[in-house]
Amino acid sequence: MSTESLDVAGTVDSVMRGRRTTRAFLPNAVPRQTLIDVLDVARTAPSTFNTQPWGVHVLIGAAKQQLSEALQQAHASKSYPHHADWPLVRRCPLSVTNL
Repeated sequence: MSTESLDVAGTVDSVMRGRRTTRAFLPNAVPRQTLIDVLDVARTAPSTFNTQPWGVHVLIGAAKQQLSEALQQAHASKSYPHHADWPLVRRCPLSVTNL
């Protein structure tokens, strides 16, 4: 194995082992440029047969608050509606220019 292959394998191993699940978040807004940078990298993620089945929704302000409240109510009542029934969630491609 070449030195470059070992470096790549070590990086992948480090990323996979360093992954974590976040269960609490700070109330601070994520800077717009950070969102754009993260989504720009994410759009290059591979997909099976290049189907690219994902959609991204970025909500701020009243729309974010409304969705947060709806999710909290659904969790509290243990009623989880199908996403198509939620008025705020529509399937659409990511448009970084609309962030």
